[in-house]
Amino acid sequence: MFTNIILSIVLLILIVELYIIYFIIRFTRTFLEEIRGIKGLQFGSLQVGNNAPLFRALDSNKQKIVLKDELIKNKVLMLFVNTDCSTCRGLIEDISKNEMEYTVPLLIINNDTSDNDNNFIKILNNKVNYIKSLQIFSSYHVNITPFFFLVNMNGEIESLGEIKYFEQLLDLLSQNSKVAS
Repeated sequence: MFTNIILSIVLLILIVELYIIYFIIRFTRTFLEEIRGIKGLQFGSLQVGNNAPLFRALDSNKQKIVLKDELIKNKVLMLFVNTDCSTCRGLIEDISKNEMEYTVPLLIINNDTSDNDNNFIKILNNKVNYIKSLQIFSSYHVNITPFFFLVNMNGEIESLGEIKYFEQLLDLLSQNSKVAS
């Protein structure tokens, strides 16, 4: 009987210790996520001149997009967005209204894990490649949206930054490609 009481107390202490460890880990994780979320602060971020992480993904039309294959033809402009970002929604609407065609492909990459991006897909109406991928966001270390990467044909990041206005995006497209129509 005495042994059972001792074992019960030891088991209870062990459960309490595990509970405390669980909350310490959870607190630490939350703290680190808050630090990562500080605007403009990016750990391990990519810089101009770095090789862009290559990827392959399916776009919203189930078309396979391979960055390496796209770079053989031309530079690639990647715009990282989030469905809940009001600036991103405005950019997507402006992209859908723009009638100009550029030789630089525009890849729009959304990190939203929920399925509430149907409006983006509907608005874009197959004008650009729309990819939904948290993995690509992670490999490019994107913490702020909307954010762009311009990758040259050698696979190096030529330009990167935050985009606030549609005119900035148009300037990037027009400076790096020839207008087709």
